[in-house]
Amino acid sequence: MAKFRPANDTFRQAQSMRFLRNLLANFDDRIGDSDVFVVPAMLTTEAGVRDWFHAAIPAKLRAELENPEFHDRDAVCFTDDLPELLRCLWCQRKVRPLLLKFFETLAPTPRKGADAFSKRFGEFCSLMHFGKLEQDLLLAGYLIWTDLMEWPFRRRSRDARLEALAMYVDRSIPEVRAALAADAPLVRCGVFDGDLDFSSDLSSFFAGDGKEPLENRFYRRDAEKPLPWGYFGKLADRHGALLRRLLAVDSGPANVLLYGEPGTGKTSFARALAKETGRTCYFVSQDPGTDGHRGGAKGPAALRFSALRVADERVEPARSLLVVDEADDMLGGPGGGYYSLFGGSRGAKGGDKGLLNSVLDGLKTPTIWISNAPAEFMDESSRRRFDYAVRFDALTDSQRAAVWRNQVAEAGLGRFIDDALAAEFAAKWPVNAGGIACVLRNVKRLRPAKAGVRDLVESLMKPHCDLMGLRPADDRLRPAADYSLEGLAITTAVPLPRIVE
Repeated sequence: MAKFRPANDTFRQAQSMRFLRNLLANFDDRIGDSDVFVVPAMLTTEAGVRDWFHAAIPAKLRAELENPEFHDRDAVCFTDDLPELLRCLWCQRKVRPLLLKFFETLAPTPRKGADAFSKRFGEFCSLMHFGKLEQDLLLAGYLIWTDLMEWPFRRRSRDARLEALAMYVDRSIPEVRAALAADAPLVRCGVFDGDLDFSSDLSSFFAGDGKEPLENRFYRRDAEKPLPWGYFGKLADRHGALLRRLLAVDSGPANVLLYGEPGTGKTSFARALAKETGRTCYFVSQDPGTDGHRGGAKGPAALRFSALRVADERVEPARSLLVVDEADDMLGGPGGGYYSLFGGSRGAKGGDKGLLNSVLDGLKTPTIWISNAPAEFMDESSRRRFDYAVRFDALTDSQRAAVWRNQVAEAGLGRFIDDALAAEFAAKWPVNAGGIACVLRNVKRLRPAKAGVRDLVESLMKPHCDLMGLRPADDRLRPAADYSLEGLAITTAVPLPRIVE
């Protein structure tokens, strides 16, 4: 039985009939599943089939088919439901040529208004630069998935599906095999998996859900204002020159890994690096199955690889920088998604490193990969493929103070928390940028008097640190409030605060 049938429009019905006629013209055998004939049953009636039967079938053949002694599973019986009646008619070899001619007369009734499905389908094929064969295979796969069409064979091996698709689209098996190879666009962008099952993640888009551009399901141009490059201090000094050379306009593709402690500014560093190198920053979707870039559970690793490949095909490599944020599940980190998807165990090396390595080797656009996992969680063969890597350690007090100052300014709380108080908080509370943002968000929401801000921050910080297993610094180990280095006579090319840092 059909599991799901979408609201049927003229385009889908017409294409289903085209594919069915192709199949039947190439398939001279009995068919056991009446769901193969669902669409022609939608486009006619039992009375219409009966009228055709009496008008088109010779009297002698009609008498033979209607003989009460003619009984088997494929016997023509007008008390059957319409798809089963059409199946039984097809299974009578003498009837097949006449039934094909009858199907040529069936056409969907035109409807008023725009055809949402055909518009979305065309938009996707245009986005992916699909040719005629790729478009037909995509459409056939979708119609089979929605049960407007059906696999004609009982066997469901990959070879059987290849053969069926070749018949549906009226092309040779070698042509279809090449179009569905692992490195072909239909598989690279996730339309079909290795078993030639259609990806259901496109169905909501094809159905007309959501108003955002299709590209946003896979990637989107970053709209956030980047921090100044100098904000990253010694990281910018240590790595900036080489990164600028690696990401120069004429340097070709490059994979750069930013890894280490969470909340240490890796995403902000990627944004600033894009601006520093004059490239447009694009974030690969964390949830390719929905409209948004953020929100909801992160998509499986395989879908994110597909989204990355779509972005790589669409952006201009010489002027763009792709960012794959929170990529642990793709790289093999302890997030769990990568291993559970490919059958490995959490926290152990394994998974489909071949998929990762093929993507790393095949990208045309410079790409930043961001991971919170230690490098050791990634297979050595994958680590070797990164052109450059930057490790982010836990924030120092001075780095944390800079985060406080920046986030205080962004939250509009400068009149409550000055630089001195921000430095005091930074020295006492060993939290990352996310913890600081959370506390400031609640400070802003609770609207304290200026005199109560210090106590409120303390009250919010203590349970957060308890939750995260962090201990506040001991006041006795911190420098005196009036400690200063201004009296030191030191001449050096490196600023004194940087030496202290």
